[in-house]
Amino acid sequence: MTQKQFKTAQMMTAAFISIVVAMAVATNNLILAFGAALVGVVFMLAVKRRVKQPLIDERVIAVSGRAAGVSYSVTVVTLAVLSVVLTILGRSQGSAYVQGLGNAASFTVLFAMAAYAVAFWHFNRKYGGNQE
Repeated sequence: MTQKQFKTAQMMTAAFISIVVAMAVATNNLILAFGAALVGVVFMLAVKRRVKQPLIDERVIAVSGRAAGVSYSVTVVTLAVLSVVLTILGRSQGSAYVQGLGNAASFTVLFAMAAYAVAFWHFNRKYGGNQE
């Protein structure tokens, strides 16, 4: 199986899961939704085993790493600005709810930054970064 055939199978499986989950939501049938997701995952695992060409090369790894870094930066900066705005707005209006949203956003930013720092430290050590 080629990479193009794999991508086609992946899209068809996603369409199948989406249609069946939409039908399950419309009929209020939770078992059908989980069943469709399980069948889709099992099917994709079976299809992935039949792929002869490599699915990931160095270029894909580099592009995905850059995309992850940019999306992380945009998300953290946006949430940080939003947390400051919500906290100031909540204090000025005396709204504990808005201020709480600002605090929750700031804790989310702190958690994301801590997770990034730990992951960076781990992968830097794992792949032979500077040992100083």
